[in-house]
Amino acid sequence: MSEIWIEKNNIKFVSFQTFDKGGSVLHGTTSRLGGVSPPPYNELNLGVFSDDKKENVNKNIEIFTQELDIDRKRFIFSRQIHKDQITAVYKEHLDRNRAEDFFIDQNDALVTNVKGIMLAVFSADCPSVSVFDPVRNAIGIAHAGWKGTVLKIAIQMLHKMKLEYGTRPVDCLAAIGPSIKQCCYEISENVVIHIRSVIPYWQDFTEYDSEKKKWKLSLQDANFRQLISAGVKESSIVWSKYCTCCDTDDFFSFRKEGITGRQVAFIMLK
Repeated sequence: MSEIWIEKNNIKFVSFQTFDKGGSVLHGTTSRLGGVSPPPYNELNLGVFSDDKKENVNKNIEIFTQELDIDRKRFIFSRQIHKDQITAVYKEHLDRNRAEDFFIDQNDALVTNVKGIMLAVFSADCPSVSVFDPVRNAIGIAHAGWKGTVLKIAIQMLHKMKLEYGTRPVDCLAAIGPSIKQCCYEISENVVIHIRSVIPYWQDFTEYDSEKKKWKLSLQDANFRQLISAGVKESSIVWSKYCTCCDTDDFFSFRKEGITGRQVAFIMLK
């Protein structure tokens, strides 16, 4: 399942060619190129909660939604808190989203079965996990940093989709977006303790660097394993080849840059 860049005039985003069955969904992860924000947020900073000027971020959102031909009020996001709260989004949220300042508070994953609603999560290293159920025509997207991964947010998102829409994981396609990879993601012993206390196969996605005396973590592998354990077919899961920390020409990376912007991972039923 090949990963491709899609260009829309001044912006571009990464997408998975075969994740979309029959043109049913629009999905991807934006690059940092094509916006108006100056350094250190250059250029297409979509991070509503970053310290960039509000007018810059709003202009970037306008550029992004216009290039994808999406009504701004259909762009639904949340204030992420690195936990496992999940919200089902309905048409009623569109009415509330007429104000530019609207967001879903205290939340790290969104699900819907309503066409034309773009679900979005922000990141600057953390992976996104997108899910599409082509049988019941439902979608979900999660912000899966190490805390969310420990809380098994991808599994919980699938459970939420089952409760709301009757989703079966075996029917789903899943995509793990661009994020910091194991090559760059050093973690503390305290993080390792948290991980191994709740995930029995933790050694499959962690590595100890004896020279640096540091642990390294692959969030992609961890979420891949969790999706499989939830019942998603291995052949139905794809993940990005891009490391946000290695490739700051295209992506924002908090780990590498410190003060920086945010890209958006998004998914929408057409």
